[in-house]
Amino acid sequence: MNQKCIRSLRIARELMRRGFRPIDAEPARKSPGFIVFIFRESDELNAALDEIMSEPITGIVDNSRD
Repeated sequence: MNQKCIRSLRIARELMRRGFRPIDAEPARKSPGFIVFIFRESDELNAALDEIMSEPITGIVDNSRD
């Protein structure tokens, strides 16, 4: 069984919103303090990831002052 590890909470939440359920969550080995969400890899999951990654990120506020 192939697995896909997702470190981004935003992407993991969007996958869950679309009906994908993580099979596990564990501390990230390469990034202490982070958790990775592990999903079962499938063509459907990869297609959803492609869609999510191509969508613009909304809800980010730019507080910089010119």
